Amino acid sequence: MKLINRRFIKEYEADATNVGTPAYKGEAYFWHPEYKHSLRGIEAPPGKSISWASVKAMRVRVHNELLREGLKLVGVSKQHKEIVLKHWTKCYNTARSR
Repeated sequence: MKLINRRFIKEYEADATNVGTPAYKGEAYFWHPEYKHSLRGIEAPPGKSISWASVKAMRVRVHNELLREGLKLVGVSKQHKEIVLKHWTKCYNTARSR
């Protein structure tokens, strides 16, 4: 296994214990599959690309807002969708064009 893969796995596993807390860093998954493409950073608008750091920051913002609103992290609702789309749009509106 390559070093980068081992490092990612180590960071992911460490962050998985932070899901649901203010210590969450954006590495681990916490969302319902309904939002997987948006929060994995693979659903980019045409001509846009973002860094891994931007994807993680977006995840943290979504995670923290869901907690502030008292919503389940793995939930699906109109409010969940609005929060995900708000942060996804913000993330990609500030992204560089390819």
